Amino acid sequence: MASALIVGFFWGTWHLDYFSDGLLFYAVFVATAICLSVIMAEMIRGVSSLAVAGVFHWLMNLGILMLLNFANGELTEMTVFAVSVAVAAVVVRCFAKRSPRPGA
Repeated sequence: MASALIVGFFWGTWHLDYFSDGLLFYAVFVATAICLSVIMAEMIRGVSSLAVAGVFHWLMNLGILMLLNFANGELTEMTVFAVSVAVAAVVVRCFAKRSPRPGA
């Protein structure tokens, strides 16, 4: 779990171009990336597939492009998206089957 939070933080902060939309927008974006990282970590638990991570990231970019107004730094849409992703992360984390990690 800690690794998912760390990766999510760096994944979010890597997107420095969103900083131009304001500090609050950027902070919400980084929080969203952290929650998405938690979801992805559960998806690849025991698999560690780079392909799954790549497809997940591609699908997130596609969905954001189609559904959200990121081009204009729309804080309301970003916040609604962030809350939705946070709820999804909690649900996935709470209901995911716990399987032992390979080699554990």
